[in-house]
Amino acid sequence: MNLFANPQYNNYFLKGGSTAKPIVGVCLETAYNKPLNQAKVIEDNLMQGYPIILKNTSLSSSNSNNDGLSGNVFTAENIITTITVDTQVQNSTTSINGFIVNSPNDILLDGDTFPRYLKNQVVRVAVLGSGAALYLPVDSTYNDVSLETTLKWDLTNKCLSTNGQVELPGVRIGGQVVNGLIPYFDDINKKALSKEGLVLRVIL
Repeated sequence: MNLFANPQYNNYFLKGGSTAKPIVGVCLETAYNKPLNQAKVIEDNLMQGYPIILKNTSLSSSNSNNDGLSGNVFTAENIITTITVDTQVQNSTTSINGFIVNSPNDILLDGDTFPRYLKNQVVRVAVLGSGAALYLPVDSTYNDVSLETTLKWDLTNKCLSTNGQVELPGVRIGGQVVNGLIPYFDDINKKALSKEGLVLRVIL
């Protein structure tokens, strides 16, 4: 299935019609070329570019979270955002196996807002190993590194970092670190906003 039919998006966020910046979480290719998955989110306020855990959850009638969920839709859970340290578990983390992506048909201008995904909404997900290309937030530790450098996700700062706690096996660097736009959810004002920051094109 081609989830992104006839894409017109030029891979960049158009700011004021004059300055182009790459935007985090926009899939740079169609699902026809790079297969994507569909997943039902089980938390509010997840956004494009967010790492998630895809699960093949049982569709049994006893599982109320999946009422009405079709057979080709996975469940998407948010990754943990802090490191648990207690007497039993040290540095407890979990694996990331996909990122929420948005359509390349969406061209955003000044004043536009990013979508936020609500509980039980079905979203598009690019999984690790799919070969899909997208921009992700990154810190400066990936400046001037080898293309073979392992990519890791920093749970605290919510970006790629060589100091990250979660490795992204098979994910490759697909460009240079550049300035871009990063969507995020403002918990205080309850709005989906964007901020400027470093981003990196990766191949999942």
